[in-house]
Amino acid sequence: MHPRQERFWTLCVILAASGLAQGCESSIEATTESHADELHVNGGSVLVANRGGGTLSRITVATNAVVTTALPPGAVGVPEPMYVAYSPLANRVFVNDRRNAQLAVYRASTMRLETTVPLGGQTFHMWASRLADQLWICDDSQRRLLVFDVRSLRRIAEVPVAADPTAVGA
Repeated sequence: MHPRQERFWTLCVILAASGLAQGCESSIEATTESHADELHVNGGSVLVANRGGGTLSRITVATNAVVTTALPPGAVGVPEPMYVAYSPLANRVFVNDRRNAQLAVYRASTMRLETTVPLGGQTFHMWASRLADQLWICDDSQRRLLVFDVRSLRRIAEVPVAADPTAVGA
């Protein structure tokens, strides 16, 4: 990873962990050959965004049963899911598709696709806040942090991020 990219992600993490996004849930990150990027424990289940396969897997902890869901196709091609986030308050699972610049939104209890939300850029890291009912998504292609309401799916903020975060003190 290029040093500027690394500083950009560091700044995104700092912003998401700041007072503006208190309560961001913790996550377990994994980088494996299968391209499983991030896992979130969800009441006895583990959700895995399979970057290389364009799918989302739900693993039931008690039985190790795996159910894999294909992400919706986009205009550009096979989805490239980067992160998965769970919001218990909205009963939703969010998966950002970098290749197609969209957010796939699933009903957590059934894992049925509710909708897709255009993001307008290629996104990478993503966090769901349990206290603020917000979803924070880093868009490195347009150097910004997008903030959505997890219930209405309305974009409530767009925070520009400097091309070189260290130039602004990050």
